[in-house]
Amino acid sequence: MKKSLFLLFTCLLSLNLFSQGMNFEKNTTWEKVVAKAKAENKLIFVDCYTTWCGPCKKLDAEVFPNPEVGEFFNKHFVNLKVQMDTTKNDSEYIRNWWAIGQEWHKTYGVWAYPSFLVFDSNGEIADRGVGFAPVPQFLEKGKALINRDNHYYPMKKKYEEGKLVGADLPKLAKRALDAYDRNFIGIIGPDYLSKESNLLTGDNIRYIIQMNPKMGTKYFNVIKDNTAKVDEVMERKGTAENFLFRTAQVNFISKLAPNKAGTEANWTAVADSLNLYFPEFAEKYTIKAKITRANALRQWPEFSANVQTYFEKYINEVDFMQLNSYAWSIFENCEDENCINMALGWAKHAASKDDPMILDTYANLLYKLGKNSDAITTQEKAIAILKEKGEDPADQQITLEKMKKGEKTW
Repeated sequence: MKKSLFLLFTCLLSLNLFSQGMNFEKNTTWEKVVAKAKAENKLIFVDCYTTWCGPCKKLDAEVFPNPEVGEFFNKHFVNLKVQMDTTKNDSEYIRNWWAIGQEWHKTYGVWAYPSFLVFDSNGEIADRGVGFAPVPQFLEKGKALINRDNHYYPMKKKYEEGKLVGADLPKLAKRALDAYDRNFIGIIGPDYLSKESNLLTGDNIRYIIQMNPKMGTKYFNVIKDNTAKVDEVMERKGTAENFLFRTAQVNFISKLAPNKAGTEANWTAVADSLNLYFPEFAEKYTIKAKITRANALRQWPEFSANVQTYFEKYINEVDFMQLNSYAWSIFENCEDENCINMALGWAKHAASKDDPMILDTYANLLYKLGKNSDAITTQEKAIAILKEKGEDPADQQITLEKMKKGEKTW
């Protein structure tokens, strides 16, 4: 009997060890992590996350606890989590990593989250990645990372030393794009693109956008002079326009109409500059600039009035996800019924695409206006679509339960 119980306990223990997800080092230091990697001849996988990052939390909930992910990453990596933002509630342990997090942010250009840094067993940077991926794709990325001959940073070093053979240039350029290495994209971009015969492919358009070329330059004009083609290739209306507007924002709008309380916006000068550089988009971009400034300064009546003008003037050109973002800003921040009703109209128009995220926004606005029955029906539709896509509707389900109980969802 004792022997049977011992065997049962051993089996359960083994099953528990096998079924656990990724094992992240706790209460440690960088020196200890490197020493462990060296002793076990493993790579170091670092999850760079922030407290406000939704996709980071999604990884924590859906990917890192997965047994298959845990088995693979625990075998090949020493795993570590480093918080990249700072908050007043951070524990002493997290505070001890602040300096390293800031150093990695500057040295490796970690701008987007979640980001992943991979180091070799000596603590030298080897590779990087960015963004949420479901379990199958995350495992695929992990398997690619253990091929040390294909690591990004050694390849990048060869390029910087002039030793990268021509055939590897497109490969490195694509890796830089996938890694969201913005600083290096600006360096390798002109070299890579100069050898491309067709600049209007999906990869090359993404490259130009990430390069942030200066106004008036060859690669800037590729987007400016081919806006319809760019949108067609990228399969998203507004891709070219968003790039051009962002460029105008950086170059002169932010100086003439700063998003800073207590400053005056010179809208005449903004319109004049837009007419000089983007005459075909000047009126539209002026309205968008007013929307951006009002959003930054939390001037919600002005924000909603300008979005409404934009919506009415450019209804056939509007980007649905951008419209959804505008509507969500009103839902979260404005209590004025007039503003909320305007936002409801934008969300209703965007919801015609049956996108679950847009439906969620529409449902929340309906609920905030007291239209509970319509809100619940719309939220249930959003959840059903997510389930059909095989995506987790947990957040939307929580919202639905609050609606049914009459609790606030904002």
